[in-house]
Amino acid sequence: MIIILLFINLIVSLTFIWASDIESADLNGFKIIVTKAIDPEKCKSRANPGDVLYVHYTGSIDESSQTGVKGKVFDSSLRRSDPLDFKLGAGSVIKGLEEGIANACVGEKRTLIIPPEYGYGSNGAGKIIPGGATLRFDVELVSINIRPKRRHLYFSGSDNVFKEIDLDNDKLLVLPEVAEYLAKHFKIGPHISVPKIFSAEDENNDGVITFDEFKGTKGVVEEQDL
Repeated sequence: MIIILLFINLIVSLTFIWASDIESADLNGFKIIVTKAIDPEKCKSRANPGDVLYVHYTGSIDESSQTGVKGKVFDSSLRRSDPLDFKLGAGSVIKGLEEGIANACVGEKRTLIIPPEYGYGSNGAGKIIPGGATLRFDVELVSINIRPKRRHLYFSGSDNVFKEIDLDNDKLLVLPEVAEYLAKHFKIGPHISVPKIFSAEDENNDGVITFDEFKGTKGVVEEQDL
């Protein structure tokens, strides 16, 4: 019995090893493309079976897919500013995501082209992903076994976004200042409502965002001379 268990563990380990130190790989249509590599000397930890991984992803229907709307994004953790977490090897996510992120370094980014047999098969996933769809996942390994601090979706581009927005340095943010910052850093469209973003920060609805109310990065209190 012990020998059988050891053999099974060996097979599981080998399943994940093949993705190590690669620039690209293609296994029967399942493709792994490293889009941001980490210097091996700076790679302090890799994703191994049993690790809890925190992964940012954007999932879409691949251009090569025989079904579905090509290029359509069906989900993204970036929209929630909250990475997906799962235990590698536990089977809680699709096979293509598990094998595609295995042995990655923290900070590494990969593009995964996932055929149906590595994804949701012939059944698909509800109305979002049709059966037989080939998927594309753009992923980044954010952390291993340590839950990262949640980044603000709009106000985390530097260590002190509050100071960047506060153009008149009065220690208060008003709607025009926030609107100017968002227009500079984001493509404003129907999916981005500046008044709603402002309102989410302005907790007491008095028309200004104070240092304490602001949920984005803001350095330290001393930097604001409060």
